[in-house]
Order: sequence, then C-alpha cells, then structure tokens
Amino acid sequence: MAAPLLSGDRPVRRSLRILRAGLIGLALVLVLLVGFVAWLLHRPAGGAWLLAHLPGVQIEAPEGSLMGDFSARRLLLTWAGGEAELRGLRWKGLGVSASDGLLLARELAIDEIDIRSQASDTPLAIPADLSLPLGVHIARLRVGRLSWAPQQAPLLGLDAQLDLPRRGTHHIQLKAARWQHLTLAGDARIDSAAPLQTDATLRVAQAEATELPWTAVAAVTGPLAKLKAKAELEAAHQTLKADGEIQPFATWPVNALQLQADALDLAALAPGLPRTALSGTAQLKAPARDAEATLQAELRNGAAGRWDQGALPVNRLVIALAGRPDQPTSLRLTALDAELPGGARVKGKGQYGSSEADGRWQLDARVQGLRPEALDSRAAPARLDGPFSLAGSKAGPLSARLDLGGTLEGRPLRVKAQVQGEGSQWRIEEARLTSGDATLQASGRVDTAGAAQIKAQVRQFDPHLLWRGAPGSAWARLPGPTRLNA
Repeated sequence: MAAPLLSGDRPVRRSLRILRAGLIGLALVLVLLVGFVAWLLHRPAGGAWLLAHLPGVQIEAPEGSLMGDFSARRLLLTWAGGEAELRGLRWKGLGVSASDGLLLARELAIDEIDIRSQASDTPLAIPADLSLPLGVHIARLRVGRLSWAPQQAPLLGLDAQLDLPRRGTHHIQLKAARWQHLTLAGDARIDSAAPLQTDATLRVAQAEATELPWTAVAAVTGPLAKLKAKAELEAAHQTLKADGEIQPFATWPVNALQLQADALDLAALAPGLPRTALSGTAQLKAPARDAEATLQAELRNGAAGRWDQGALPVNRLVIALAGRPDQPTSLRLTALDAELPGGARVKGKGQYGSSEADGRWQLDARVQGLRPEALDSRAAPARLDGPFSLAGSKAGPLSARLDLGGTLEGRPLRVKAQVQGEGSQWRIEEARLTSGDATLQASGRVDTAGAAQIKAQVRQFDPHLLWRGAPGSAWARLPGPTRLNA
C-alpha cells in the first residue's frame, strides 16, 4: 500500500509543474523568435524592416534578403565618437554555419567607405582577447575607395580575404591595394587569446614604372603590445635595412630603431647625385613621448673622392641629434664630425626651433686643415682653418658667415665673408680675401638667374688664387700671373 501523500509535498509538486510549463513556454517563445528572425532575414521586406530598427543604423534603397544576396545604395553606421558611411554596398551568398559559429559570405563589395571620427587624447587600450561571439569568413572583400582622414589620401582598389574564427588565429590577406603612387599587398595573422601573438608582412612597390624601380618589405612579429619590426628597401641593387621595436598602444609607439646601410651608392638612386659607397648605422632611442630621444648615425664612405670626379668628398660622417618627441619644434644637433679628403675635419653643433613656431635653425662649426684642391681639383691649392656658421628659418632667408685663415702657395691667406639669400636672390654683405699683397673686397647683390650688381675693389689680385679651373678650360688658359687693380 502506497504511503499517504504528505501535505507538504503538494506545494512542491505544484511549483515543479509551473516551472516545467514556464520552461516549455519560454522554449516555444524562443523558437518562435528565432523563426521570426529567420523569416525576416530571408525576406527582402523583413530584412529592410530589421535594419531600419537597429540602433545606430540608417539604410537607403535596400534590395534582396539579408541572408543570401543583398545590396543597398547607402548604409550609415554611427557610434560614440564617430561614424562610417558605406556607399554601394552589396554581398553575395551570406549565410551562417551553426556548427562552426561562422557568418559566411562569398563576396562583400563596397564602392566607397568614409570613416569619420573625433580626435581623442585618450590612448587606445590593448584588448584582453580577440574572441568573437560569431566568427566571420569573407572569401572576397572588395572596397573601391576607403577614406579615414580628410588630410590623407584614400586607399583605392582594396582586394582582401578575411578569416576571423570565434577563437583561434585570425587571418587577413591583403591581395592588392593602392595608396597614392604605391601598390600594397600583405598578410597578417593574430591569435585571439593573450598575448595576441602577431605575425604580419607588408610589401610596397611603385604603381608605375620609373627610372628607379624600388620595392620595400616590412614585417612585425611578437605579442601585439610589443612587436619586433624589420624593414628592407631595395633599389638599383642597393639595400637599406631597419630593425626596431613598436608598441602600437603606447603614447609613443617607437622606442628603438636601427638603420643599416652597406655600400649604398647614391648615384644609382637618382641622376645628379654623387657616387658613394656608404656603410654604417643609425640608432634611434626614444623611451617615452615626454622623455629625451637621441639619434646617432655613423657612416663611412668607401668611394670618397673629389666633386669634379662625380664623387662625394666625405670619408666619414658622425651625427648626433637630441630632442623630445612631444616637442617636435625643438631639436639639438649635439655633435657633427666630418672627415674630408686631404686630412680636413669639420666639427660643429646646432639647434632647430625657438620659443616661436618660426622653425629657426643654426649651425656653428669649425673646419681644420681644409684643402680645397682635395675636394675639387679645379680649386687653388691652399690650407684653411677657422669657424663658419649657417642660419635660417622656415620663411626667412639663409645666412652664412665664415672667417678662415691659412696659407696659399706659401703666403698667408684669409677669407672672410657674410652673405644672406633666399631663393635665387643673394646679398653679399661682406666678402674679403687677402693673400700677401693681393686683396679682393666685394659687396652687392647676385641673382643666380644671371643678373648681378657687385661693387668690388681689387689690388694685385690674381683670379687663379680662387679657382684654377679644369685643365684645358678657358679659365685655366688665362695668362698668369695676372695682377688686377680696380
């Protein structure tokens, strides 16, 4: 005989029946809701209604069903701090793989994308992970024109493939794109889980054939917060390499950078440049945006020679710069050391910037043991020592001062000059050369286009004291010694 039902069990069983009925009802509601959404997605009118009622979404002239083939004349997406306008939107074969949790499309094409966002001083925060609630796979993504800033040229003809699973490794393949006169292609992979291991490569080349074709390849690898970067530029069998460290989410992303050149010939890069064989390194250290950064470069020229031989008359060059990244209008040249053919040496320091944003700069240097004939055989043989300075600004004229002393053909020599100019117009405020009994003193204006207004005084002056000229030239055939007095 069954045990009598306790009076306390009845409320419990009643609650269980109510709970079961509620769950069944909720399941029916969910099924109906999913069915309704599916019906909306597969009906053109339903898809248009759904998009029109989504927050932050405005759509014009929609055609087709969202699941399958769809197009719209214009789609505007808005969010806090920005918006994106898509014109000429269309996709083909959109569907969902429930087993893989993927949104799939054979093709997504957009004629124009215009992204407008408000500037913000808030630094970007690195995401904890890149997992997605629903993965995305687009076999072919085409964008005719992508704009993101009014002052920047747009990206054109973008052709890519996206494979972004819910979890795992996201893969983006850039098959082609064009920016200004450059073509771009690349490949990027990034893990969705911390530390977001990243491997990406970008290849850049000229869009049209030129006299100097070149290509560049850049690559980054490592955790997304701190990437190791490498780049290589190749032109006319010349190679320039760069290695560095990038922190893309830091206020100052580039902490260290090193450039390396090996037998770089400038003459191969552009007509008119001198022949060189430059080898050396340049190192940039920038620990923070508000801390002092330094750039040090040392180059040696294995093909140093005279100007008249088409060479660069520099054996070795050392430069050191210092400044703060958050103060780009203030820069110091802490060291300049150049070794020239013939044993000459130039040392100096300089600075760029001032309290006003006029871009003023100044270089103060001293030359030791300068032999002009070692720089150009057409110059008269001499030896000169002394200071010189150069100064200028963004909009102001360039000024130069020098006061050099030495010997010329065994006689004392002094050259003193002060000139100022801008563009083709130059003013000689003072120019004086003395060597023994010979004197040249001049002032006036010179237009490099051909006009000149010079006031000069000469005494026992031989023009060959300044310039011997090329062998066989009319200047070299002047009778000598010539003594001019005026």
